[in-house]
Amino acid sequence: MTFSTGAQIWVGITMALAPGEKHDTPEEPGRGEPPAEVPVPELHKDGMITPERVKHYLAAVMTNSGCDEIALAYPYTDDGHPGFGVQFHNGAKVFCLLVHSARAGQSPGGKYELLGTF
Repeated sequence: MTFSTGAQIWVGITMALAPGEKHDTPEEPGRGEPPAEVPVPELHKDGMITPERVKHYLAAVMTNSGCDEIALAYPYTDDGHPGFGVQFHNGAKVFCLLVHSARAGQSPGGKYELLGTF
């Protein structure tokens, strides 16, 4: 993702199928009430972004998407690697880890070595 400042974040995305679902059969999306909207936290502070702000921001944006397939979106706890998760009404899950970050015009650092600010 490229932010308005030109800073970038790379997100590694993996998923778990809904219970009983197989990779070789069509997906059966579950539909339900979208999550209640939440305040979207500030992404920039003094023109800079941090991994902590990104995970809270993206979880809130997913929560507020109004998608009737999403049951819950949440930032990972502050004691692990920054990222966020999404749970769907059909039981499927998506796991999103922040993998690389870069300031505007820079190349990404090493895998899972996120800049403190970018």
